[in-house]
Amino acid sequence: MAEDELLGVIRRAYPYAELTQDEYLAVVRMLAEGFSTRRGHRAAYIHRDAVNRVLRGRRGARLTRDHSGGAIPDTADYNVVLEPTSQLVGTVNEDFAIERPRRRHLPVGQHLVSHPARRAGRVRVEDARGQPPTIPFWLGEAPGRSDELSHAVSRLREGVVAHIDSGAPVEQLTQQLDLAAASATQLVEYLGAARAALGIVPTQKTIVFERFFDESGGMQLVIHSPFGSRINRAWGLALRKRFCRKFNFELQAAATEDAIVLSLSTSHSFPLEDVARYLHSRSVRPC
Repeated sequence: MAEDELLGVIRRAYPYAELTQDEYLAVVRMLAEGFSTRRGHRAAYIHRDAVNRVLRGRRGARLTRDHSGGAIPDTADYNVVLEPTSQLVGTVNEDFAIERPRRRHLPVGQHLVSHPARRAGRVRVEDARGQPPTIPFWLGEAPGRSDELSHAVSRLREGVVAHIDSGAPVEQLTQQLDLAAASATQLVEYLGAARAALGIVPTQKTIVFERFFDESGGMQLVIHSPFGSRINRAWGLALRKRFCRKFNFELQAAATEDAIVLSLSTSHSFPLEDVARYLHSRSVRPC
């Protein structure tokens, strides 16, 4: 097919109606030339006759097209091999294997390993020898909780705590919230246990900062903030960077709908109340 004819076909699709000639030719060159890897040249899917401006598919291009039509990318698992015995101890997702920094500690099955090298579909690891593990991450399919729902969760917590403090029977709560008796009882027990552990139930009006040491001796900082994962993720990343700059130490952060978790080491020492002042609106820079 002629290059200009193919460009006309592509521009008939609304998302590419304003595709420029230069952008189009850049894609054509990439598909014609491919790219170089350690294993040689690959991913050249078309023949391009630059003189006559004619394009023709290479062998195997049709198969690639037929297997790559979906919007969901293929992902693979990497085998985790423990050195020097070459023992297979488990698998990790491709995203985690590629994105995780080297020399971080990873729990795999019954082993705690460090992450020195990745090659040819394998992650070669070493025994971490009791070092604190890095918090793993995963990708969810659902969007983060909306601001409205997070606000409703906070109001529900406040209402249940007020009910507990009043000493009213659980039956009254079932009527107020239109819940089954078993669900109301479970809700009261859950939030009652949370208050017993933290001293107060976290809400959007009351954020709780908790610090404790895990079994391996690592320090865990938990910020109980029921603002939803979208706000907590942004807050956690900014707070993580603040810790990294303050202590000159890379650490991991994770966010849920109701909390932020930062994994620190025993060498970090700071008053817990200072964490609430690490970030301030005056220090925000426009993008």
